[in-house]
Amino acid sequence: GQCNGNTLSNCNISNSGGTGIGLAGTVSSGQCNGNTLSNCNISSSGSEGISLSGSNGQCNGNHLVNNTVRGAGGIGIYLSRSHSNRVDGNHVSGVTSSSTSLGIYLFTNTGDRNLVVRNSCSGQDDNFLFDSDDSNGPEVTTSGALATTGAAAHPWANFSH
Repeated sequence: GQCNGNTLSNCNISNSGGTGIGLAGTVSSGQCNGNTLSNCNISSSGSEGISLSGSNGQCNGNHLVNNTVRGAGGIGIYLSRSHSNRVDGNHVSGVTSSSTSLGIYLFTNTGDRNLVVRNSCSGQDDNFLFDSDDSNGPEVTTSGALATTGAAAHPWANFSH
């Protein structure tokens, strides 16, 4: 099947038994490409708040912009084998997990080349976990007033508390 070029915006999803919002190209011809998820509030999902997966198909060129994920049951925003996606301006907080809670996690897979900028995560065991071939703004972990120079002043910084 295909799920290409759709926009999901200004939605509220709470208390889902599984993933809050999931896009998956999980069969050899499956595609979820060029979609936009923006300004959505996802709370108390059973597993991931937002998940993109291209495990056997494609989940490429999507935009996750200005979403809020609270209280996911494992990972706030999860990209697995998904290429050339933009994760920008999202906020993830209060993820719970029986093992390690993760804010924004990009599963290690060579060649993903995703862009992760201007996000904030608070309260997870690991707020940000990126693959080495993804591009991301610097992770700022300082408290108090932000500096006017260095990583804290970087326009693409991701903030971790």
